[in-house]
Amino acid sequence: MFILRNNCIIFAFIVFTKQQGRSSMKRKRLLLRKKVDTSPVHPASQSSPQLLRTIAYIHQHLSEPLSISQLCRLCCMSRANFFRAFKRATGFSPVAFINHERVLRSAQLLLRDFHSLADVCYQVGFNSVSYFIRTFKKYFGMTPLRYRAAVILSAKARVHQQTSKV
Repeated sequence: MFILRNNCIIFAFIVFTKQQGRSSMKRKRLLLRKKVDTSPVHPASQSSPQLLRTIAYIHQHLSEPLSISQLCRLCCMSRANFFRAFKRATGFSPVAFINHERVLRSAQLLLRDFHSLADVCYQVGFNSVSYFIRTFKKYFGMTPLRYRAAVILSAKARVHQQTSKV
């Protein structure tokens, strides 16, 4: 089941399991429930103008290779100061922030356009499909293709539920 509530995506898979030695089914058991925050991660009031410019640059150039040294130069900070300021402003390291944004954009692309997994991977800036799948799974708790299937199945179930009420 896929639920969107307050900018959070909640995935819940419900399975039935047999009790040992009995043929009756056990009650519903929640197998996976993962919240993925899709809200903006940087509070603008706490960020310096240089960091805001860097975050905007990251969003604009997500599909391109981004290096930390390039972002440090853009922000006019040393590497250590940049990491400290970025983590304080966003709650993520720069690499984790870039991966987070890429994964969120890939989730949108997976649902909007039915491109192959490799196409989506390269469109959002990952260089390796296996690393993309591993990173996506880290954030969403499932592989990209399973995510696509779960969301489509949930949407079909919702439509079916609405039409059966009428």
